[in-house]
Amino acid sequence: MRKDTAAEVAELSGGEHVRFNNKRDLERQLAILANHIPTRYILSFRPSANVPGFHAIKVQVLHQPQTALDVAARTSYWVGGTAPRP
Repeated sequence: MRKDTAAEVAELSGGEHVRFNNKRDLERQLAILANHIPTRYILSFRPSANVPGFHAIKVQVLHQPQTALDVAARTSYWVGGTAPRP
C-alpha cells in the first residue's frame, strides 16, 4: 500500500489500474479499458447481517465453460458504523 496506493486501492475495490507516460499511452490504455466494458457482467449483493467492520468476500466460478474466464472481484468490504460510546 505504501509503494503504490492508487494501484492497491483499485485492486482492493475490484477495479483496474493503468500507467501512462504521455497522451499516446493514455489513449492506448483507455482503448484497452473500453474493450473490457462490453464483455463484463456486474454482480452485486447486500449483506444480510449489517455488522460494522471489515468483511472478506470470496468469488468462485462453479461451472467453467470451454472458454477461459478472467474473474475480477474485490476481496473485502467495509460496513460503516458508529463507534460504541463508553
